[in-house]
Amino acid sequence: MLGRSLTQVAIPLVCAAHFWRRRQPAAAALFWAGESVTQVAIYVADGRAMSLPLHGGPGVTHDWN
Repeated sequence: MLGRSLTQVAIPLVCAAHFWRRRQPAAAALFWAGESVTQVAIYVADGRAMSLPLHGGPGVTHDWN
């Protein structure tokens, strides 16, 4: 259940950490991570209502339901 949502946020954070370690600006990766958190929050909030259309057609189950 947490795999897809965690991956969506973890990849930008790993990129930001990479840039931070190399002492390069990481603002774009941090912005990307913030956008991912916002998208995951909307998806998680829809877990009970199930009103968002999901990719894959009508037989797809909601991860957060």
